[in-house]
Amino acid sequence: MAQSINLNEIRQQALQFPSHFQSVQLATCCKDGIPEASYACYLFKDGKYYLYLSRLAAHFNNLATNPHCSLLFIEDEDKAKQIFARQRLTIQCSVSIILRGSDVFNRTMDDFAERFGSFMKAVRDLTDFELFELSPEHGSYVAGFAQTYRLSGTDFTNITPVLPASERQD
Repeated sequence: MAQSINLNEIRQQALQFPSHFQSVQLATCCKDGIPEASYACYLFKDGKYYLYLSRLAAHFNNLATNPHCSLLFIEDEDKAKQIFARQRLTIQCSVSIILRGSDVFNRTMDDFAERFGSFMKAVRDLTDFELFELSPEHGSYVAGFAQTYRLSGTDFTNITPVLPASERQD
């Protein structure tokens, strides 16, 4: 007998999952379309993710050239019940650069300093860094083995289980 799924509870788990991390894994593409994996420290506020990136980093140029990326938050291997089904949240985002000196820039940088301390105070005024705003568009959440969900809509209000082929009614 199939167990009843509380989609609102799953949605809340997915939304809370990134709060366990200070950094996020990034998937970006260069101007030639070649994918590159990296990571960055992040800040989440008002439904968006913020990254403060150096121009020296490859992902800086990738995001400036191709304003789309994928974020991955993934459970540590040593904490996973099943290594093949680590809990994870993947989010597809559109990307924009926040103008230095704007209200959004200043407030967000204050929040970065509060979260990450003196390092952020040291790099805040370096002009080879830019503040990127990542707006979630859709995503997927894996809560465990055979527990995969598609997320869409504002604040991921739409959540749909991904069913195994044997259970689909195509």
